[in-house]
Amino acid sequence: MSCNSLFLQLLNENFGYEYSNVDLYIDTIIVDKTKTICNDQEGYKWEMYLYNPSGVNLSLTDVDGNSLFKLQVKNYYLEDDEVKCSKYELGFSKSNITLTDGLIQTNNQIKLKKEEYIKIGKDLNINNCNLLLDKIVDNNITATTIFRLYNYVDTCWKFVDIFGTCQLCNNYFRYSLLNDLIITNYDKIVRRYTEYIVPSNNFNANEWKYMDINSSLSSVGDPHIKTISGDHYDYNYIGFLRYFDNNDDLIINIETDKGDYEMWEENDYIKLIYIKYKDKICVINSGFRGRKVKVVKNEGFNIIEQELEFDISAERYAGYSDFNSTNDDEITEYLIENPFEVVPDLIRNKLSIQINDNFNLEVVNVNKYNLQPCRLTLNIKNNNKLNKWTGLVISRFWSIFSHLDNLFDDRKIIIKKTDEKLPLLTKESSTYNKQWE
Repeated sequence: MSCNSLFLQLLNENFGYEYSNVDLYIDTIIVDKTKTICNDQEGYKWEMYLYNPSGVNLSLTDVDGNSLFKLQVKNYYLEDDEVKCSKYELGFSKSNITLTDGLIQTNNQIKLKKEEYIKIGKDLNINNCNLLLDKIVDNNITATTIFRLYNYVDTCWKFVDIFGTCQLCNNYFRYSLLNDLIITNYDKIVRRYTEYIVPSNNFNANEWKYMDINSSLSSVGDPHIKTISGDHYDYNYIGFLRYFDNNDDLIINIETDKGDYEMWEENDYIKLIYIKYKDKICVINSGFRGRKVKVVKNEGFNIIEQELEFDISAERYAGYSDFNSTNDDEITEYLIENPFEVVPDLIRNKLSIQINDNFNLEVVNVNKYNLQPCRLTLNIKNNNKLNKWTGLVISRFWSIFSHLDNLFDDRKIIIKKTDEKLPLLTKESSTYNKQWE
């Protein structure tokens, strides 16, 4: 059988459904890493987050409580060289969705607020055995799952969005969400790239990113940024920027400026960090070579300082020439010969700001090789609300909209018309030089 013939047959079930352009899309799928057995069926529990990106509230049920959306889940599997499937459908009624602050309930009607998400799945699965099948034989995918989202409009169900494909090649499925998550050993989350935040009637695996549910977002050096999805990019800008915003109760702003001394004055570095969480605020100076990270202002945060060690190969670098050395006598002799020169001492520390149970920010002045100064790492637990988040470390998409008027600017950043182009993707710095980690 060809790679596409059976796929085309299976795809026919989409025909007959008109396409709906409603503003609701599948954003994130989380899979429980522990296999579950229910009624002799093995599989994995799951939950899905769908997002309303529009500027208006979206009705999920009518005034009588009848669902206006449904999620169809189909498990396709191979048995005796035949493709078989089992399916179930979940309407967006009170019994099937997780009630969150993003929902408005008026009598029997439920609406999803603008720019909010809805969660469906997982809490229902153990009772109804609505599991994702796990069938991989000799590294061949013998089962896969497709999620299809439908909207009830004008007396009929219309197709909205899709995740997954049942395409085959050499009599096995080409793609499986479970297979990819297990192979990559992620703590089980797949999320749509910000650049593709629109519903789709065709599944494209390249529009999705696998990641851990617990993440570390970072920026180092001048500055090299790692996003929540693991992408890397550089963003050169002098001024004030939104580093992170959960669009609820936490914002982190930064000020970027030229580096210390003549040798680094052509590079941009994150110099100041402003953190605002509810009624708490603090300002951190990120330090540099020879200068510690310091607290400029703190109102309410628990901040812990730690002295850090250097690698034995770490060198001291002159501020006005390309001189560098690990030898104290050699450095002393150089400074005697060049009385106006500066060779900052080996000084390294870290400030840890515990924001709440889910967010922790670490600021380090330099790495263990005395390189890549002004280092920020935002550690996140349970990033299942990430589609509400914005800022430099969420996606390079947000970099061009993150400009602020000042360090304390707490206005919401929005998408607007701009001639600025997205920064290019890069590789992780340590791939070029181990000491740039």
